[in-house]
Amino acid sequence: MKKIIEYINEALKNVDAGIKQMLEFFAQNMSGVQAELFKQKAEDADSIDIVRLSDVFTGQEINEIKRRVRPQPKMCYENAYKLMDRFSYDSNHEIEYVEGYINMKGFPIEHAFNKVDGKYVDITIEIALGKDPTEDTYVKVGEFDIDTVRKILLQNEFYGQIYETIFLNKYKENIK
Repeated sequence: MKKIIEYINEALKNVDAGIKQMLEFFAQNMSGVQAELFKQKAEDADSIDIVRLSDVFTGQEINEIKRRVRPQPKMCYENAYKLMDRFSYDSNHEIEYVEGYINMKGFPIEHAFNKVDGKYVDITIEIALGKDPTEDTYVKVGEFDIDTVRKILLQNEFYGQIYETIFLNKYKENIK
């Protein structure tokens, strides 16, 4: 079984390249700001490895995440923000918010997860869905600190689209 999973993961790494190609395709087939956004996303896209929560957190910390964050399915942006928000100040961990894509068995989906002490974790997949995140492949496009995410969350009044908002804010400044 382990060999099969390794083979699937290796095969899906080519799908990571496919995400970059998909972003480049959108950049070439759109115009204006959308084309520029997808061009920048393609440039920033980078495959990363996800680890299990137990590779970064203790069992007690994982239970605390379950209790304090309460990750929910289909709420990856909120889950990733809450992990950073609720654990950045009272833990010994350096936590960042990350936006990118997850390849779930070959289907690229926009997604948010976290970088903790230099390693990437996904509480939505692991806790909310009860799945092994190492069985999927991930591409990141941006990593953000708590102050940046909080500022944009207050600006937008919804979770997510941190990358897009930063891009659009810079774009608007450049056309003034």
